[in-house]
Amino acid sequence: TLKEETALPPRSSLETQQKAFRDFQKEFNYLRPHEGIQNSFPANHYQKSKRKFPKRIVKASYPTNIMIGEINDIGNLHIEGHRIFLSSALADEEVGLEEISDRHVKIHFYGVSLGVIDLYTGKLLHFKNPMQSSLPSESGF
Repeated sequence: TLKEETALPPRSSLETQQKAFRDFQKEFNYLRPHEGIQNSFPANHYQKSKRKFPKRIVKASYPTNIMIGEINDIGNLHIEGHRIFLSSALADEEVGLEEISDRHVKIHFYGVSLGVIDLYTGKLLHFKNPMQSSLPSESGF
């Protein structure tokens, strides 16, 4: 296994530990056949992705009727005196806040609507399927 062949015992330096990982990777992918793929090598089945990924993710932009809310370093949004936990995955990100009534604000992250905040109670209300909702959006939830 990877652990037995590379980490037990640990190598004496980061460089020799990294070499152990590279040696294992070479043997695993190019030298050792695998029963699960008819005794062929994993490297024979690998295809590099044709998809191009940006070096930097473009910051979200929202229509002018949508306010920007900043998520803190632990995933909380502060709005109208309420602290609402959204997700630690959103830490240090910006979300769009769309007023849909005097009482409700819809939360957007890029093109996905995450839910609705009840400003009276500070509760986060959920959509049935938030992945289907995207900007620009109709009022209602």
